[in-house]
Amino acid sequence: MKKRTVIKTSNHLQLCVLNNVDIEVFVGGISGYKGRLISFDDETIEVNDGKYLRCNCSIFMGKKH
Repeated sequence: MKKRTVIKTSNHLQLCVLNNVDIEVFVGGISGYKGRLISFDDETIEVNDGKYLRCNCSIFMGKKH
């Protein structure tokens, strides 16, 4: 089984934005989004489908484009 990298810090999120790394967002253990991270702040992340509260989701690193 492949180990997945969990994104927990703003520094990790910034690296994903700068390097065009896809993310996968899980809410309640269910995948809610796969794709690029557009922006983030202390409370939310913004993706193509909308926004997620950072405290309500788990974010994993995907692949680099």
